[in-house]
Formats: sequence, C-alpha cells, structure tokens
Amino acid sequence: MVGDAIELPPFVKMDGTGREEMKQLHRESVEAWGASFVEQGREEGLERGMEQRLERGIEQGLERGIEQGLERGIEQGLERGMEQGLERGIEQGREEGVVAGQRDLLVGMAANRFGADAVERLSGVLDGRPSRRLVADAATLIVSCGNAREFAECLRELSGD
Repeated sequence: MVGDAIELPPFVKMDGTGREEMKQLHRESVEAWGASFVEQGREEGLERGMEQRLERGIEQGLERGIEQGLERGIEQGLERGMEQGLERGIEQGREEGVVAGQRDLLVGMAANRFGADAVERLSGVLDGRPSRRLVADAATLIVSCGNAREFAECLRELSGD
C-alpha cells in the first residue's frame, strides 16, 4: 500500500488547485449520502407507520367484531330464551289444565260413588300440583275400591299417611 499511487479526480492538481471543486464534490457526496439516509428513514418510517396503522385497524376491527358478536349473541340468546320460556309456559299450562280437568272429573266420580267424605279426602291428596301418576293412581282407586271405607284406606296409603 505504501507507495501505491492514489488516483485523484481530474480537476485536482498536484499544485493545490482544484480545492474548491474537491470541497464541492465532498459537499455533494455528503448531501447525497445524507439524502439517501433521509430517504431510507422516510421509507422505514412509512413502513412502520403503515404497520402500526394496520395493527391498530386489525385490533379495532377485532374489538368491534367481538362487541357486535356479543351483542348479537345476547340478543339471539334472549330471543331464544323467551321463545323457549313461552313454549314451556304454554306446555306447563296445558299440562296443569289437563291435570286440573282430570282432578275435577275424579272428584266428581268419587262424590257419586263414595259420598262427600271421599271428596274431602281425595281433594286433600290431589291438592297442589299432583303428578300424572298420582292422578292415574287415584282414578284406579275410584274404579277398584268397593266402598268408601276401602277407598279412604287406599287413599291414606297412596298419600303416605
């Protein structure tokens, strides 16, 4: 390396002339170098900015989507719940109506067959919300018992007294 000749631009002379051109060349190269860094920084900044905006947009979109999904889910759940509740209520009302009609029929049958005391005892067993099974068992007793005393004993067994 020592003794190797350095190639200088043609405007630089060994006598020192061309200094201004050399300074100008240096300025231009520094400016070009700086401009390239500025451009690179601008591009990187734009990329980062776009990435951040995209990330924020995705996050906001997800948040909105989740909120809307929850709202729709709650609305649909409430609608379904109300529909199912209404259906169950209607079913239960029908069931209670059938059982009440059967109860009234059985009380009338017991009154005709066994008298007023039997009606009181049967009403006590069937009060409240009797099951279908209890109503069916009471109907069987009305048909199968021979007299009021036997009916009263069977009702005591049926009610667990």
